[in-house]
Amino acid sequence: MKTKRENSLNTKKESFLQMVVTKYSKLFGKEMTLKGFVKQLQNKKSRLKKKTEKQKTGNERIELFLRNKILFDGMNGDSNP
Repeated sequence: MKTKRENSLNTKKESFLQMVVTKYSKLFGKEMTLKGFVKQLQNKKSRLKKKTEKQKTGNERIELFLRNKILFDGMNGDSNP
């Protein structure tokens, strides 16, 4: 059973995501549902994790696009030297 605090956090998270989806729709002119946006974000995160995996890349310098750098920093990722 969820507590009141968990419920309020879920509603805050959902309202924030809905705001992001509406801004995304206005900016790019694409209609998107909340579920579709979350799925797209998860796919981007998993691709970025594969791209920046240290054991796979060794000591190579990883060059990322600005949009990927922002997401990578948000995920608190470690970069190779």
